[in-house]
Amino acid sequence: MHVVKLPYKERRHKMDNFIFSLNAVAPIFIVILFGTFLKKKGIINSDYINISTNVVFKIALPAMIFRDISKTDFTDVFNIKLILYSVFGTLAIFLLLCLFGSLFIKNKKSLGAFIQGGFRGNFAFLGLPLIYNLFGQEASSKGAIVLSFIMPLYNVLAIIILTATSSESSKYNIKGIIINILKNPLIIAVVCALPFSFFNITLPQLAVKSIEYVADIATPLALIGIGATIDLNNLKKSFKLSIVASGIKVIFGPLIAILLAYLIGFRESELGIIFVLFSSPTAIASFIMAKAMGSDSELASSIVVTTTLMSVFTIFAGIFALKTLGLI
Repeated sequence: MHVVKLPYKERRHKMDNFIFSLNAVAPIFIVILFGTFLKKKGIINSDYINISTNVVFKIALPAMIFRDISKTDFTDVFNIKLILYSVFGTLAIFLLLCLFGSLFIKNKKSLGAFIQGGFRGNFAFLGLPLIYNLFGQEASSKGAIVLSFIMPLYNVLAIIILTATSSESSKYNIKGIIINILKNPLIIAVVCALPFSFFNITLPQLAVKSIEYVADIATPLALIGIGATIDLNNLKKSFKLSIVASGIKVIFGPLIAILLAYLIGFRESELGIIFVLFSSPTAIASFIMAKAMGSDSELASSIVVTTTLMSVFTIFAGIFALKTLGLI
């Protein structure tokens, strides 16, 4: 049997793309795995996870977002086309999940958890570090701007679907939703950083260094926290539904989003941001909200674990494919 060998340059090009993808993705999932190891060995516990998650969400990640946006020119990071595509793409996937899920899921609580798990990605904790690894600070700032629009949308859509399918939804109202959005530390960080970016205001070096020290702890703490929340026992619960939801979240959703984005004309870092946004695994917040609103928290937890495990391979494969095709 005759084996056709690829030319040396083509083989070298593919190997370079493989190494690029590996270097971008592997460190993130190694730290996540490290978090799982620490939890299993009892070095960290649930109290640590809760405290560190609060530190990341309320202090470190806002500091990172403020640092990145404030140091970048506003015209380079504010891309209305990218923002609109991200928002309407999320809405489209949400509506498709509602339509698809209602056809075969009869249990309303499971339907709500299924839909939320299929559209709500962990873009803040996992997506932004990945974008930084791939494209650098300017792209990460673009991603942070997108996040400031996507996170409120995630919350609003989640409350809508969980209210419609759960029994404990009366305590959620429009006023409460708006207040929570306005009080969100990540959105506050974006709003505070924009004047510095727009008017090219330079902070004193003392402030810059202090913010950088706090910002630098965001990624490792966030990733260790993600790993520590992974419980493989949850995979036994609602396995079939979680696999379907996970397939939509990390395979079919990103594939459709990337194809349409390519046809519209997105390329390079913007196309990469779209891929990371739609391929990020389901956020742990989906489990927390499902439990709080009387939805199917077991299914929600299972989707978080399944998407996180699957995304190790799907994100790597997606980045490798986009890089090989010369699109990013």
